[in-house]
Amino acid sequence: MKEEYNILLIAPRYGVYGLYYSFPIGLACISSSLKYNGHKVKCLNLNHYENEDEILDTIMAENNIKIVATGGLSAHYNGIKKLREKFKKYDNLVFILGGGIISSEPELMFNSLDIDYGVLNEGEETIVELANHILHNADSRIEDIKGIIYRKNTFATLTEARNNIENLDNLPFPDYDGFEIAKYLDMQKPNDEFTLSIYDNPRMIPIMTTRSCPFSCTFCYHPLGKKYRISSLDYFFKWLDYLVSKYDINILMLLDELFSVNKPRMLEFAKRIKPYKLKWSAAMRVTDVDNETLEVLKDAGLYFIGYGLESASNTILTNMKKKIKISDIENALFLTRKHNIGIQGNFIFGDPAETEETYNETLSWWKKNIEYQVMLSSISAYPGTPIYLEALANGKIRDRLQFIQDGCPQINLTKMTDESYINMRQNIINSIFEYKIYPEVLKSEIIGFDKYRGNLYSILLICPHCNKKNHYLNMHKVESFVTKVCCKYCIQKFDVNSDKMFCDYEFEDTYFLNANRALEVAKENNTIKLKGKELIQTCYYEGNVLEGAPFNCVNVPYSNFKKFFITNKQYRIPTKIEFGLASFVKDRRTAEIEFFNMRIELSNERITIE
Repeated sequence: MKEEYNILLIAPRYGVYGLYYSFPIGLACISSSLKYNGHKVKCLNLNHYENEDEILDTIMAENNIKIVATGGLSAHYNGIKKLREKFKKYDNLVFILGGGIISSEPELMFNSLDIDYGVLNEGEETIVELANHILHNADSRIEDIKGIIYRKNTFATLTEARNNIENLDNLPFPDYDGFEIAKYLDMQKPNDEFTLSIYDNPRMIPIMTTRSCPFSCTFCYHPLGKKYRISSLDYFFKWLDYLVSKYDINILMLLDELFSVNKPRMLEFAKRIKPYKLKWSAAMRVTDVDNETLEVLKDAGLYFIGYGLESASNTILTNMKKKIKISDIENALFLTRKHNIGIQGNFIFGDPAETEETYNETLSWWKKNIEYQVMLSSISAYPGTPIYLEALANGKIRDRLQFIQDGCPQINLTKMTDESYINMRQNIINSIFEYKIYPEVLKSEIIGFDKYRGNLYSILLICPHCNKKNHYLNMHKVESFVTKVCCKYCIQKFDVNSDKMFCDYEFEDTYFLNANRALEVAKENNTIKLKGKELIQTCYYEGNVLEGAPFNCVNVPYSNFKKFFITNKQYRIPTKIEFGLASFVKDRRTAEIEFFNMRIELSNERITIE
């Protein structure tokens, strides 16, 4: 006998199974609205299931599913496309898509993903009306439902836009349980994200108190509409009481695009949240903080602030419509660090107004103020943003669909030559490596094992900012060269040197650019430890094939590196490169970055294949 569910709401897999990801709070809001209005909804968070096909087939077999719905951002295109294809084998099944991916490019995504309906912008009211129409009111007029895209006479057709939801207090709380928030909390480790590293067993939950943002920066897209709205604090704390009582949380991540707009409300929030003794983080504007305000917020548990910095050039800040100046940034960062509040901010290079002069201005400021640990990256023209529309108009983006399928890659939006743009990006990467701030590691030892992250460590180190000893538990080895953790005392970030922080073995599978050196090391039969197992070190090498080499000495020409490891999956991907006296490597730093990127691409390729 079929079970009662007739709507399947799916959170796509956002990354590698078993690893940390961003909880789908938007879909949790959709689920709660559907359930509140009487619909029988089955939620599925694919981030918690290894075999997607098996779990999907089981749900479809055990239920009378009529509607499958999902959502995401443009960056999730390929995952959503793959998910859509899985359901084409079912007859009379309606597929609905929501989120920024469809709201920013409705007709393009509707046709490309071959969906039945798209829900645009805020979806709580729209999805309920649409589900009512599909399941209960077949004779009602679909064109009367505001805020959707549907197919009419083979053409994608938009209905009248829906107004923003004005009273957020009327919405039911997000359906955390439906998407298995308990599993999400249990999987968290201290260095999954630098904001988690203040606790050895972090339990961070995402939550919102406002929607949208009153500003219109050129690189931002607001999928929940352009009008800034707030929920009452009574509503929020009723929600928080439920979360605290049920999930034993210790960190709140406020997902508000901009929390600090209303200072009296923010200070009242601080007064009311202080008794909970939770740590919390929020996004603020550099012009909204001062010494007294930060003192109050810190005392109430605020431990990290995300600032929209973007550039240290007033020319670029003006072009981005940030409505701030570098002096505002300097004041906010100084005061925030003074109060031992962590700082999260980015400088994004490549705005359309960027020149060699402006990017050097920002990079120079960054080098002089490295203690703030501002992150460096290049700007992305995400669909729906003003810079995306500008890139379409001036031919910087020629094929919209291909651009999205490629993951919205960073492209040259400036008037600089492509050569100058590439040089700028390379200079940024080189600077990231050159100006890293590492702690002094005093002790590192294995204390456990995680199925998905490998060995877990106890790390004792000295913070490079405040010189205090920090003891971390349950840390795991990371691959990214931009990974950071924060001090438990001064809450300032510093860099992770995996080779020094995670010392469970002396040797690693290595790629040698000197064949004779590879042979020499291979003959030592060094032992490595991997996922709790002891294995013989494999030495890969560039150059001609060595006759009589042992089994763990493997020839892999550098020009054939990626193809070899894609084709020969029985070989472990090397984690280290040794240059020796290789004459063709002129820039070792660039070669290290290239090797690192190939390793990550290969790991992702293998995951995709498997």
